[in-house]
Amino acid sequence: MEVGGERSLLDSAYVFSLWELFDPIVERHQVEAVVVTHELPDKRRFSLALLGRPDWALVHLDHFYAVFLRRVPRWQEAIADHEISESEVMEKLARARKKEK
Repeated sequence: MEVGGERSLLDSAYVFSLWELFDPIVERHQVEAVVVTHELPDKRRFSLALLGRPDWALVHLDHFYAVFLRRVPRWQEAIADHEISESEVMEKLARARKKEK
């Protein structure tokens, strides 16, 4: 999550481990996009939690990053074109696990 200024950068650092801070920070800084890496367990948990939120849409997923957009009018077209459903994510995870074996 990229937000402006040193204070907001500090705020965003805590979001990944303290989920209850997410909504207040989103509102305070008017966050509309979140990019999360999958390298650390707390970031993976955060991504899965955000995936379950109806007010956010997953629009990109690769081996390193997930990109979420907030469901606001500004992003409506991008979400319609690129949204990845929860079932698609689970299919990708299952395929990745098979490749690891």
